[in-house]
Amino acid sequence: MKEKTEKKPTERPQNKNLKRDAGPGRPKGRKNFKTLFYQALERIGEKSGVNPDDLELELIETGIVYARKGHYKFWKDVQDRVYGQSMKKMEVSAPDGEPLFHDPKAKEVAAKYEEEMFELLKEE
Repeated sequence: MKEKTEKKPTERPQNKNLKRDAGPGRPKGRKNFKTLFYQALERIGEKSGVNPDDLELELIETGIVYARKGHYKFWKDVQDRVYGQSMKKMEVSAPDGEPLFHDPKAKEVAAKYEEEMFELLKEE
């Protein structure tokens, strides 16, 4: 009889940059929502004999009707996922309206520049 040999555990490399340790996000090879959305429209279109573009328009019309009734979440989710999120405003000044400065000396330089520009405009 053969003796059973003890298996040694395989050592895994500690490199965190390997594909299996990629972190959050969609796994490689998985389709995004936009692709799945259009594939679903095509599949439903084939089964029902309707053009996928007409289905998309019908879905948009339904979303608008629901949004007008107050059910905006459905409409927003489809819009954001398929057509992208709208631009968001971002505050880029300090709460008192002054520009943000990380370096106190930069604030002094900006104030001096502002004074010089004011003097130049006065001369003209």
